[in-house]
Amino acid sequence: MSRTPQKVAGSQPYREAWRAVNMLIRSGGSWSGRERDVCFRNAGDGTFVDTSYVTGLDSAGDGRGFVALDIDGDGALDIVEASRTAPRVRVLRNQAPEGPVLVVELRGARMPDSIGASALLTTSRGRKLLRHVDAGSGYLTQSSRRLHFALDNGETPVSLEVRWPGGASQSLTDVPARGFVRLNEGEREFVPIVAPSALPRVKQPNEKAAPVWLTEPVPAPVLSGMRLRPQKTLVNFWASWCPPCREEMKEWAASSSRFAQAGVRVVVVSADEDRAQRPEAPFAVVLPTADELAAWNLFHRHLFDYRRDLALPTSFLLDERGRVVKVYHGVTSAATIAADAAVPVGARASLPFAGRWLGERPKRNYVELATALAEGGLAKESARYFELALALGTPSREARTNYAGVLIESGDLAKAESLLTGQSDPDTLANLGLLRLRQARYRDAAAAFEKVLAASPDDAMALHGLGSALFGAQDIAGARARFAQAVAADPEHAGYRYSWASAMAAGGELAAALGEFERVREMQGDSAALCNNLGILYVETGAPAKGEAEFRKAIQIAPRDAAGYVNLASLFIKGGKNAEARIVLGEFLKVVPGNPEVLRMLQAVR
Repeated sequence: MSRTPQKVAGSQPYREAWRAVNMLIRSGGSWSGRERDVCFRNAGDGTFVDTSYVTGLDSAGDGRGFVALDIDGDGALDIVEASRTAPRVRVLRNQAPEGPVLVVELRGARMPDSIGASALLTTSRGRKLLRHVDAGSGYLTQSSRRLHFALDNGETPVSLEVRWPGGASQSLTDVPARGFVRLNEGEREFVPIVAPSALPRVKQPNEKAAPVWLTEPVPAPVLSGMRLRPQKTLVNFWASWCPPCREEMKEWAASSSRFAQAGVRVVVVSADEDRAQRPEAPFAVVLPTADELAAWNLFHRHLFDYRRDLALPTSFLLDERGRVVKVYHGVTSAATIAADAAVPVGARASLPFAGRWLGERPKRNYVELATALAEGGLAKESARYFELALALGTPSREARTNYAGVLIESGDLAKAESLLTGQSDPDTLANLGLLRLRQARYRDAAAAFEKVLAASPDDAMALHGLGSALFGAQDIAGARARFAQAVAADPEHAGYRYSWASAMAAGGELAAALGEFERVREMQGDSAALCNNLGILYVETGAPAKGEAEFRKAIQIAPRDAAGYVNLASLFIKGGKNAEARIVLGEFLKVVPGNPEVLRMLQAVR
């Protein structure tokens, strides 16, 4: 048996891929590729019709098997589905209109279970219905061994031909019109049997509220429209198109005095696309930015080990310090929230049973939350939770390294350097290399990336970083070689290809650079910078009309960026079209008046 590796191994993309798989599983993801279940109905003419949606059988779980059986004794086959993901078991009751049903249980002489037997029923309408007794119907599943024959109204059985597992066969004509019967091998009489007992009707699960106390209060993300106050606050996510939200808000409005008596301020966060929509309730309303909604969604996902997106309505009870202490999923009464607000800190039970911790209590992983926010482009919120992680004790290498990466992106280079100093692991050295690039210390950046590559020669990010350092130091040939290696290590990374194309262009390989920039366009679409680079290369390779089209596209994408206007004006000047150049430059100055570069260029054009 192989031994678990004792050291971190594999390339950075390899480790990141396993991390992504882990996150997928914890988010309820499926190994089946998110394929919904399907159900096909036999049309009777050799074809099948997809009835997945109309039957309600198109569940999105990671299906493993299903069984068909009559659970409630009404003669209609019900279905029980088994899935790897929650819900692990789904019971679907058949509520189709009832008609005459004949249910036959075959009892063999030598094989009582009669696995492998078949029965062919011929009806008064000439239909032939064939049924088999099977041993299994999926992974660890077996359907009922009773054979169900559903007949139309007015239709009756004419004959039943049975082939038993041992090879013997029987043909019977005196077949019951309906009901539950048993046929013993070799006998001609059908014996009545008791139908399954009808099950009591079960109410649907109550999903109106699933409140959760947090074992450790967690500082809430920022809402720019909500001022923090030293009092308990209920933050509710609401939308006008959400019926449960309207139901909840109506009850809260009628019971608003309960919140006041409990000292709870209610803040409604409107997730409505129509910004003019407001709940009819005497509460403060906040209109969040897209980034704030994204931050709260990621925050909600990382509050629980099972990751799920924030659904409506969801409410968060905050303490006087702005920390979340309880989360409410679904419609929750004002009385419940008011009662929770009165619970003393020591009496908040996050588990549904009493007990004591054996060993060290688990701690919340703020680094994971902060990293997720950073990966979502929410650097400011990410920094708040990294700072919290650092303040809780001796920071881990992961916390320091990841936080430094966020600081480098946001331009706080001095603080980033303080976090990276004194560490020599590959991830820290990679971030140190990025820091030196931002500081234009290209030799130091190259040295840091070379140390990373000494340990992981195929690390695409380090190869690209070293190429960027060499490019900054004007070693175009060396940069081109390293960018090419980065592309070979990660062919699907458009950014690495962009840098490779830039190095080829700088080295005079214009046709090759043009082709690679076009490949980047295929991979990630257009950007103003890409269009400008393509335009320049088209002009340089003798295709000015294509260059002009690219410059105009750059202007359309980024109308406040001077580069497209300047490139287009330069092309016109080169072709002796000074009047057209002045028009282009004037158009930019209408958008961004006073730009000194464009003003100087306009003055030089006669």
